Amino acid sequence: MYLARAFRFIVLLPLALPACDKEPTLHERTSDFVREINNQAAIACECWEAEGYDSYSECTGNFGYFGPSTQACYEDALGRDEDAAASWLDCVLELEGNYTECLDARLSCTDDDSADPCLDDYYVGYDACVQLPETIQRGLESCSPQE
Repeated sequence: MYLARAFRFIVLLPLALPACDKEPTLHERTSDFVREINNQAAIACECWEAEGYDSYSECTGNFGYFGPSTQACYEDALGRDEDAAASWLDCVLELEGNYTECLDARLSCTDDDSADPCLDDYYVGYDACVQLPETIQRGLESCSPQE
């Protein structure tokens, strides 16, 4: 009987304890950031013809689709100061998610101004975010193709 109670206690104890939330890694956060950017490109490029592109692919390429190499470059740049990057990502990931949702809800291919409120809201939020150190900013700039 005692052994049965002990066994139940050991088996049920993990269910009673709060789950330990593991802090997301830089790779996971960067992946989330890239996913939002790519989702935004996909949504915006639903209007590729109205925007004057010859194809959806051309639109996403010009809009700023992030592939694996760009993601790796972002991770390297953000890794220069992971604490600062974490604070920035905490703010920016929420903003990017909100912007993606807003863009998806509001974008109209027949109204060029339909998504303006989304961008306005994004800028208000971004101004309140912790800004990245110059070394990270330069690193991120080097990840973008030069026009």
